Amino acid sequence: MTGYRFNLEQNTADNAFAGQVVVGPRLPVTDLMALDTLAVRLHDGSRTLCQGVGADADGHPLGAVARLARELASFDQRLEAGDLVITGGLTKTCALEVGTRLSATFSFGHAWLI
Repeated sequence: MTGYRFNLEQNTADNAFAGQVVVGPRLPVTDLMALDTLAVRLHDGSRTLCQGVGADADGHPLGAVARLARELASFDQRLEAGDLVITGGLTKTCALEVGTRLSATFSFGHAWLI
């Protein structure tokens, strides 16, 4: 599909395009404030399809977590240890063919992690 457009409400109702989420091993993050510099590249085996950085998640991933915590508190709820929070996509959407296998690499600075 080309030229697809959506508004904020549609994007939210669609779970921000997160039809599936892959959870892998924890990345060796030693400085949470540096998450805005975390880079990610999505590959299809032969080329980079899209890339982005942590700052693409509304300026900083921790900002989204803080907003969620404040919103939950307004309903007398809170995040619990072990809760999985998805702070938003770091890449733009990219067209995929059916059956495409993806891999992601992550980086702080120049050290790419697979």
